[in-house]
Parts: sequence; C-alpha cells; structure tokens
Amino acid sequence: HSPKETHKKIPIPPVKEDHFAAAKKHYLGGQYDEAIYLFDQLIADYPDEKELVGQSYYLLGEIYRKLGDNEKTPQDAEKNYKKSVVSYQKITELYKDAILREEALFKMGSVLKAMGNTEGAKAAYNELLLQHKKSKRAAEAKALLSELESQAQ
Repeated sequence: HSPKETHKKIPIPPVKEDHFAAAKKHYLGGQYDEAIYLFDQLIADYPDEKELVGQSYYLLGEIYRKLGDNEKTPQDAEKNYKKSVVSYQKITELYKDAILREEALFKMGSVLKAMGNTEGAKAAYNELLLQHKKSKRAAEAKALLSELESQAQ
C-alpha cells in the first residue's frame, strides 16, 4: 500500500489541538506513515502556532530517527536520519531558548553521531553547552563530546 492510500483514510480534525492529538496518537501507536502525514499537514495548516509546530517537528525528528535506526541498509537509514536532523534543526531555528531546543540539539547530536558525522555532532553538542549551560542535557552532552574528541585523535 502506498502512503497516498493511507492518507485518504485519515480524517484531519478541524481543530488544531485535536489534529495534534490525532497525529501524536498515531506516533505513539507506531503508525508512522499516518503520523508523518498528520504532522506535516499540521505544520502546513498552522505555521504561526509556534508551540504546536515545534512539538510537531520534534516528534517528526523522533519518528525519522526511529525509522533510521530500523532500516536494513545504510542508505535508507541515512535518508531517514537526514530528515530527522532537518526536523530538529527547524526547532533550533524556531526557538531561541526553550527546553525543546535543548532536546532538539541533543537528539540532533546523537543522530549525526549515528550517521558518522562527528563534526556535525560536535557542533550540536557544543551549541547546546554554549547556550544551555544549565540544561539537564549538559552533562550528557559534555560526556558525549569528550568521547567524540577522544575518537578524533
């Protein structure tokens, strides 16, 4: 079945909160095709709803990361990881300072690391440490950073 067919069956709730809830329900149920469709649609329909858009990008990042982790071939994994990084990146552009931004940077670092993009991962962790010193992720980011630094030698 193509993703297109999936979409015909998915009603889009008219209220933005319900729309987000429906997308999240699909995400939590592991129905990633449907969730991606609904999140993408929500971002398109409510571009000014910063909070919902941010959450949507975050969950899209999570979905693509999980899809990447489960791909059989490195090429397919990379395709999903790239989409994941782009989703997290959007959050860092949307928010100058928010818990969501710290999380996005942290996850971005881990996805880039999984892709073997050490420089990118280091940049993400460094930015997190620079801008979110008090983050609960700071200690983890620091540890991962020094791990990456030591591999570079």
